Amino acid sequence: MFICVYNYTKYTTRSGRKLTDTMALEIDTKSCKSYSYHNYLVDFVRQELGRGSWGTFSKSANLYMIHANYPKHKTTVIDMSAGGYAEYVD
Repeated sequence: MFICVYNYTKYTTRSGRKLTDTMALEIDTKSCKSYSYHNYLVDFVRQELGRGSWGTFSKSANLYMIHANYPKHKTTVIDMSAGGYAEYVD
């Protein structure tokens, strides 16, 4: 498996401020996955510290994950930006 971690500028808000995030792209022979590396680390730390520590860390601006070829020959997008959980399969 190959993992590439990079900085990503998402968009410019009305105030002119650019929002950036650290993203990860995982590539192997059967699939690839793109997600916020910051959110991955926050979730990992929360699991290690327990549920009482959930409010200590904030999530990034990117609240989605894209997974290609999962399930086979499909692309799955998981979006948590609308205050809930949505999953789209193409």
